[in-house]
Amino acid sequence: MLTISFANRFYTADGWINADAVLDDPATFCVCVGGRGIGKTFGILKAVLEREEKFIYLRRTQAQIDTIKLKELNPFKAVNDVCGTDIVSGSLGKYMGGFWHSNEKGEAIGNPIGLAVALSTVSNIRGMSAEDYDIVIFDEFIPEHHERPIRAEETAFLNCMETFNRNREFQGKPPLKVVLLSNSNDLDSPILQAVGALRPLDEMIRKRHNYRTIAGGNVAIYRYLDSPITAKKKSTVLYQVSNNEDFSGMALDNEFSKANYENVNRQDMKQFQPLKQPSPEAHALN
Repeated sequence: MLTISFANRFYTADGWINADAVLDDPATFCVCVGGRGIGKTFGILKAVLEREEKFIYLRRTQAQIDTIKLKELNPFKAVNDVCGTDIVSGSLGKYMGGFWHSNEKGEAIGNPIGLAVALSTVSNIRGMSAEDYDIVIFDEFIPEHHERPIRAEETAFLNCMETFNRNREFQGKPPLKVVLLSNSNDLDSPILQAVGALRPLDEMIRKRHNYRTIAGGNVAIYRYLDSPITAKKKSTVLYQVSNNEDFSGMALDNEFSKANYENVNRQDMKQFQPLKQPSPEAHALN
C-alpha cells in the first residue's frame, strides 16, 4: 500500500483537483472520489482536451447519455465557458452520442473527438471498436440514493471494459486508461466492487488516507480530502441553511452517508461462537 499526503498530487495552485496527476498516474484504473463541485469532471475533460486524447465518456444510464446531447447540458459547457473552447455534443445513433469541435455557427465539424455511451445499453452497440481511443471517463459511477440500480451492474461494467479493450494488449497496445469519477454518495457500489476497490476504500476512510494503489499498481484510488474549494463552499448560502447532514457530509467532507463506523470494528471471527437457538420445548415453557 502507498499513501501520499503531498497536496500537489491532489490540487492545483488555485484549489481545483489536479487532473494531470490522475492522467499521468501509471495505474490503468483511477478511482477518484470527492465532494461536489471541486472540479473532478471539469478538470479531467479539460485535461483530455488539452492533450488531444480521444475519449469515451461513459455514464450509467441511457437517459443520462440522451440528456448530455442537449446543448445546455453538454458536459463540456463549463470547459467551453471558462477556457473558450468549442466542443459540442450530439447524437451518433439510437444509443451513442458524440463530441466534436464546432464552427462559428456552433455546428459540429470533422470527426468526433469523443464518444458518449451508457453502461446500461453498451451491449446493444454491436461490433463497437474503441481501438482509436485513449481513455474512458466514467462520470458519476456511484449513483445517488434515489437512482435505480442496474441489474448485474458489476458484470455489465466488466463486459463493457472487455468490449472497449478487445485484444489490444495482445497487439502490443496499452489498455485503455479508465478514470472513474464520483461524489461520495454510497460506499455500496457495484463498480467499486468490480475493480476491487471497495474494501481498500473502506480502509482508507477508517484511516483517513487519501491515496492508495492496489492490484499490483493497476488500480489507484484518489480520495479528495480537505479540498480548498470545499472550504470556500462552506460559507455559501446553501450549506449555511442545509439541515441535511448526509448531504453536507457527502458534498463538503467527502463522507459516505452509509459509512458510519462509530460502533463498528473488525474482529477475528474465529474467536466467536454462534448463539444457540432455543429448542421448541424451551419456547413452550416460556
